[in-house]
Amino acid sequence: MKVIIGLGNPGKEYENTRHNAGFLFIDALAKKLGLDFKLNKKLKAEIAKDASWLLIKPQTFMNLSGQAVKATLNYYLPPENHPRSKPRPQLPSDNYLLLVHDDLDLPLGESKLVFAKGPKKHNGVLSVEKHLGTNQFWRLRLGVNNRPLTWQGSGADYVLSRFSKEELNLINLVIEKLSNEILFG
Repeated sequence: MKVIIGLGNPGKEYENTRHNAGFLFIDALAKKLGLDFKLNKKLKAEIAKDASWLLIKPQTFMNLSGQAVKATLNYYLPPENHPRSKPRPQLPSDNYLLLVHDDLDLPLGESKLVFAKGPKKHNGVLSVEKHLGTNQFWRLRLGVNNRPLTWQGSGADYVLSRFSKEELNLINLVIEKLSNEILFG
């Protein structure tokens, strides 16, 4: 089974923010697969699934994402059957676990598929690592940094800001390309 987790914050006030790039990605992937998300309050996640795919959108806030990820994986797959990511999977054919998230270390429009490493600091990623007890999984890092040189605020403030229309168009183009690669190789 292919397990893909998109990180973000729940609620209308966070729609189209940089921190919700993972939600944007997983929504696009679900649409291509013809899957609909359903809220499971017990698992604190929105879930879309079929025989081959398990898509997860934690409905905790970003810093607690690991709670929902662990609960959902344990519900749908006993721990001994959790996908074991390998450093060289044959995407999209192998079973794997992929975490998709925003990354301030990458410029807007760039992405990186990496194994067992991520941005310098991302509390959502750290929460997933903590709750799963491992960092041995794939991450799709979506670049969201488009700060002007004059930006004076914190990184936390920036990732909670909304994409401009032009930025949203660019991130959607990147998501389209990457979701096609996951589905069709």
